[in-house]
This record gives sequence, structure tokens and C-alpha cells, in this order.
Amino acid sequence: MKTRNLFQFVLVLILLCCSVSALAQQKRFTYDGGYAATYARNNAWTAYGPGYNQNPFFNFPNNCANFVSQAIMAGMVKKTNPSDVFFSRYDFLADLSSPVTSPRWFFLNPGMKPTDRGPAWQGAPEMYAYANYNKPTYKGLHLLSIASDTPSQRTLDPNSLRPGDVLFCDWDNNGTIDHVMMIERIDKAFFVWNKYNRILVAGQSNNHSDTTLQWIIDKNFQDKKTWASFRVYRPTDYNQAGR
Repeated sequence: MKTRNLFQFVLVLILLCCSVSALAQQKRFTYDGGYAATYARNNAWTAYGPGYNQNPFFNFPNNCANFVSQAIMAGMVKKTNPSDVFFSRYDFLADLSSPVTSPRWFFLNPGMKPTDRGPAWQGAPEMYAYANYNKPTYKGLHLLSIASDTPSQRTLDPNSLRPGDVLFCDWDNNGTIDHVMMIERIDKAFFVWNKYNRILVAGQSNNHSDTTLQWIIDKNFQDKKTWASFRVYRPTDYNQAGR
């Protein structure tokens, strides 16, 4: 009887040690928007592919969220080269084990299978849903709502925004997110009277960098005859541990 109790005690101790060891190996990354913005600016026009000086991430026909996701990961690992960020992707697979019915943000392989990446990695509406769904106590990527505007109230304040903030776009102002970009820099010049000309963004699908948000608004109206609205979120951290 005593031998069996001793065996059970040793087994519990081993399991406890294994759990503590696994917990100690879990990582938490803090976000640096400067690295993310530099990644977005430097790589908006970089060709995709496995070759030298190419971007090894997969290129989608609608590539906006994929590109912003790369930049967010760059801000977490403090790298600005696509290959360096690509080889860091295995540290950001916490959502791989989450239920497939929940928003998930991860990139595993540059292929076409649904399991190669999470919906929130490659789709702007899904990324926006993830930003609102994934609470700070949950594992994975966390984003903080910063600001929003409407066509009748252009209230985004350049002084409250930062390079590396994520800009979700609703082209028709109908409540549906259509696109996502990254704030690349804030123009500090005093003589720029239109504050939306001080907010410069970078993105893909229609590749661009160092583009003013006012130009984006005007181009959308020219093409669609609708006025866009925007929502700004700030990535804060990525935690491998959590619910």
C-alpha cells in the first residue's frame, strides 16, 4: 500500500514538473510598431517567391490582410526582412489548436490548403472579427481599438495614431470591413492643413506605400462613388499561453 502511494506521489510530481517546464517554454511577444511600419514601407513592392530577395509568404489575389499580418509579425519579432519574419512563423501558431469555428490568426505553410493559415491571417473582415474577439486573456494576437470615423465626421487625429497601427477600411460605410492597411508614418509638418494628409499608409492588393489617407478616400470615391469610413486598431502583444 505504501509502495503504491509512493508511486502515485512520484507520478504526480513528474506531471507537475512537466507542466511547469512546458509553461516556462511558452513565449510572449510585445509589439513594436516601428518595425512593423518599416516592414510595410520596405516590402509593399517586394515580389513573392522562394528566390533571393523575394518574399516567401504566399501571395493571394486579395492580399491586404496577408501583408498586414506579415507586418504585425515583423513588429513582434523586431525584424524587417521577409525571410527573417517567415522563419519566425512557428512561434505564432497558438491559434492552430483553437476550434475551427473561432477566428484564428496564424501562417503555417505557403500553400492553398485551408489548414495552411487561419482566416484572420488572410481576410480583412476575419482579421477585424479576430481583433474584437480575442480578449487579452486569450492566447494569440491582441489588438486594442484606438479610433474610428465616419464620412460626416473625419475625427481621426494624427497625434493619437502611431506607425504600425492597423487601419480597417469600410469602403461603402455600410458596416462591413472590405480592406486593411497599415499606418506607415505620421507627417509632423505644421503646414499640412488637412490632417488626413498627415496619415500615410502602406498596403497590398493594389500595392502602395507612403500614400496619404486623404488620397485613399478620394480614390475610393472616384472609383465607387461612396465615402469610406475607417477603424484603427493597435496590436499590443502575442501570447502563446491563454484560453
